[in-house]
Amino acid sequence: MAESRPALGQALLLAILIVPVVAVYGFAASGPLRADVPTAGAFDMGGYIQLTQWVLHGAPADLHELTPGVRHFPVGYPCLIAALRICGAATSRGLMTLNLISFATGLWATGRLLRRSFMIPTVVVAWILLLTAASSICCDLAVAFAAEMVFLATSMLTLLALERATKSWPFIFVGLVGCGVSIAVRAAGLALIPALLWAVVRQPVFRRAITRRRLAFAAIPTAVLAWICLTLIMRSGYVAGAIGSRYSLQTAAWDVILAEQMSKIGTVGELFTNLHAEDFRAVYRGEFSLLGLVCATLIAAAVWSRRTNLSASDIYVLAYSAMLAVYPFFYSAASRRFWFPILPLLFGLTYCGVHQLCEKTPRLKSWTRIAAPVGLTTYVLWGCVLFFQSARQDRETDKTAARALATLELRH
Repeated sequence: MAESRPALGQALLLAILIVPVVAVYGFAASGPLRADVPTAGAFDMGGYIQLTQWVLHGAPADLHELTPGVRHFPVGYPCLIAALRICGAATSRGLMTLNLISFATGLWATGRLLRRSFMIPTVVVAWILLLTAASSICCDLAVAFAAEMVFLATSMLTLLALERATKSWPFIFVGLVGCGVSIAVRAAGLALIPALLWAVVRQPVFRRAITRRRLAFAAIPTAVLAWICLTLIMRSGYVAGAIGSRYSLQTAAWDVILAEQMSKIGTVGELFTNLHAEDFRAVYRGEFSLLGLVCATLIAAAVWSRRTNLSASDIYVLAYSAMLAVYPFFYSAASRRFWFPILPLLFGLTYCGVHQLCEKTPRLKSWTRIAAPVGLTTYVLWGCVLFFQSARQDRETDKTAARALATLELRH
């Protein structure tokens, strides 16, 4: 009876905090679709509009006539906007509804993943989903002209299918389709390919067929193919432009790389505190980097403890993090959006790391029983405040997204 009281208190606090989160989402949804949030600027919106026009009209015939940088955008989200335009739903309200439906779908799939893959208790899963919804990055993207919410839904559903594939092999084909759809929405979906391969390798049929000799023979052509693909990518114009825009003769490349990696780690600290580094006097603050390193250590410890039974979700987190480690276009404010697709999984792995640490240190466990509710409540309420302020700004005058969608015309 005494042990059930803390769980009952957590559930009651959770139910209370859901109310302001739902209220502030309702307030934001009643306003216009935003195009000026820091995490998704007008450039992305303009690119999606250009590609949607191309999907609808086939013009320009040569994609090189598009704005530089836009031609590299995946066409999945523009195709979805084009479908909505054909149905007469490509409006500010229509895309806002698409964002919220995709977000709800992604949260549902994430909850199933956290329970099935990480074996996290239901109450903790609910807390993780609430923290994700209350994070400032999620609040921005929920009302923005951006593809992140759709990608969250497709990627989490794909991972859910890959987790099921370990027990029912036909789900491999569902995961394969999901990978293709996710990559079409955002290039970050490439991180799902290692998760797909991991699900294939874990199939009993594959395990019986593979031997050390066959594995050795397969490793050689695989390594050659990987080297050829890597060479083609590194020699592409996109990578050359990326390197040229970031590195110069006046600055050592390794100094820039180190600064970028610390910035990426610091962004994790921002996400786990619901604070923005640009709101402080110095953007690159060591406090965020230090906290990011602590969170990364807990996540690494959780993954290491699961090394003998890694799931597709673990592989996806590792692959996605590796992609971000080599991604050159990482800068303040807008960089938080890059971590968003795996943010709930990072929360889940951090919980697993803290739980393991508490099991080894009883004194820490008793301390977290007091500190955790206070910290989580502060995180959620502060996120609601930030979301309300963001949604209230230019509520009546921000018609940029609506005007951009109005320019879409069907082929006559």
